[in-house]
Amino acid sequence: MLSQPASTDLRPDMTTAELKQAIKSLDLFLQDNIFQSAINDTLNKRSHFFDALLCQLWQTLELDNRFISLNAVGGYGRQTLHPFSDIDICIIHDGELTASDGTKISEFLTQLWDIGLDLGHAVRSLKDTYQACKDDVTIATSLLEIRHLFGHTEHQQQVLSALYGQDLWQSQAFFNAKQSEQQERHAKAQGTAFSIEPNLKTSPGGIRDIQTLTWVARKHFGVANMQSLRRFGFLTNDEYAELMECQNFLFRVRFALHQAAQRSENRLLLQYQAEVAKLMGFGDSMSIGESGSMAIEKMMRQLFRAMKRIGELNKILMAYFHREIIEQLNPEIIPINDNFEIVDQYIHVRDETVFIDRTQIMALFEFIAIHHDKIVGITAETLRLLRQVRRRLMGDLQDFQRCRQQFKAIFAHPEGMGLAITLMHQHGILASYLPQWREVVGQMQFDLFHAYTVDEHTHKVLKNIYAYGKDIKSLDKDLALAADIYQKMSNKTNLLFAALFHDLAKGRGGDHSELGAVDASMFAKFHGLKASQEKLICWLVENHLLMSITSQRMDIYDPEVVNTFAQKVGTLTRLDALYCLTIADIQATNDDLWNDWKASLLKDLYFITRKALRGGFENVLQIRTIVREHKQEALNLLRADADTTLAIKKLWQRLPIAFFS
Repeated sequence: MLSQPASTDLRPDMTTAELKQAIKSLDLFLQDNIFQSAINDTLNKRSHFFDALLCQLWQTLELDNRFISLNAVGGYGRQTLHPFSDIDICIIHDGELTASDGTKISEFLTQLWDIGLDLGHAVRSLKDTYQACKDDVTIATSLLEIRHLFGHTEHQQQVLSALYGQDLWQSQAFFNAKQSEQQERHAKAQGTAFSIEPNLKTSPGGIRDIQTLTWVARKHFGVANMQSLRRFGFLTNDEYAELMECQNFLFRVRFALHQAAQRSENRLLLQYQAEVAKLMGFGDSMSIGESGSMAIEKMMRQLFRAMKRIGELNKILMAYFHREIIEQLNPEIIPINDNFEIVDQYIHVRDETVFIDRTQIMALFEFIAIHHDKIVGITAETLRLLRQVRRRLMGDLQDFQRCRQQFKAIFAHPEGMGLAITLMHQHGILASYLPQWREVVGQMQFDLFHAYTVDEHTHKVLKNIYAYGKDIKSLDKDLALAADIYQKMSNKTNLLFAALFHDLAKGRGGDHSELGAVDASMFAKFHGLKASQEKLICWLVENHLLMSITSQRMDIYDPEVVNTFAQKVGTLTRLDALYCLTIADIQATNDDLWNDWKASLLKDLYFITRKALRGGFENVLQIRTIVREHKQEALNLLRADADTTLAIKKLWQRLPIAFFS
């Protein structure tokens, strides 16, 4: 552990200016030596410094009354004090305070403010402390981490004994309150940490998710820390090591963020990312161009991986806690097959060896789509097995023919883009299936528009298209046309596969639309899609920006512009799919980009182009390819003899081409 510089030594006679300088010297020293020791040692050193500072001021004011105690709570109580974190204290006293003691406490707090500390404080009697805990779960949570600093030595234990008991908060009520808090917190972040400006504390997979686990464990099991959970069997040694590794990385990023912002800041805003990456040792991200972006990108990818792993472990442990704390009577079990069942709305493996057959991984998510009305998630045991087998994968899941069939089945199922695709994204299965997806996990987008990483943006595009398949009345009026078009599509998977690949080539250099079209072509061939499907998917990927650029940068009421656009589009099928993809893409870029003006332009362009296509600009060759495929499929289904086949073809000659397209 690093030795503290002499400039941070404290003396009883120090002035306010000298105390301020000592704090500044400590923070500069810790900043310069952040990589010389473990982050927890750095945070503890800062906490110990303020312990000494507060105790010195407390003694100087002769606040040695044996009926009063000075205690650290919250983050300061658990000794994880970042450069600009609040100093949270709780002063507890027995009975009524004397006028003299009240004056001294006021003077003590004033001195802390004069030094420039961001102070969170409470002064309560022991009785009032109990009542405050009972009335407010936030206060109760903060006091779960009470740490005695000076004065009455028994207050800390008295408060903890009351909180560990069932009088102030029963375990079930406390767990429900913490779970609700977490759900609300995640909902505010739209269920993802993969915003390009994540909140290190409150986003899913953030520091608060680990703290929630700690609070529930302390309250119900009476343990001092997460390490103690291992003896209860909820957390393996490897999982504990993983959780601490991820937490320590988040702590380092938060420490650097406070330094970069020079204030208490938990949101990793774009304006701070370059400096934070530099402080973290990822390189000089202040430089302009690719090298600067690379330093930020390396840091952010590692951050997103850490938050994703924390999120998974949080899900597993919260599920175990729920089962342990809240009594389960006669769980409802619905068998699916020999490998899977549904237990109280969670899909569950019936045998821990199930995933030896890798195709059962995809089967899990196919069943989630099929039984969408009965499933809300995956059990903790199944998630743990999924994490283990995911790490042992050699190659990609798409290498298995059966997995390719299952993947197509998920995309073809009306509910495949519901919970199934979200869980595949959250738990790394899309990355395990598609190498192209794996390359963009946590991929930043350095522009003025995108609010999410490439993978999260793509996931949102798929979810937006999925929403078009729902009740049109439940959608905004601007989406009614897209929903109507989508619901009438004969093959919705073409649009979904195009949405899947439209941005997956970002970050490779070159035109991501052209590179993505090449990837989509390889995917289509590998997955046995028809030639017409491959052409449509590749065209959509290569031209997914065409409609938005045309509508926003050109005069769509100019006949030449419309005719040029119609010639590029070629068919009504392409126009329909491009319109739906364009809207879903804009909606998923950020929460403010979609508006009435864009909706109106796109709708007008759609109808003007449709009229132009019907007026003679439709590409007949493209339509004839589809017609040939449809006719052959029909003949295959009919299995007619030669004479009947001849009669069928004569009949078809009398029908218009639109009948088959």
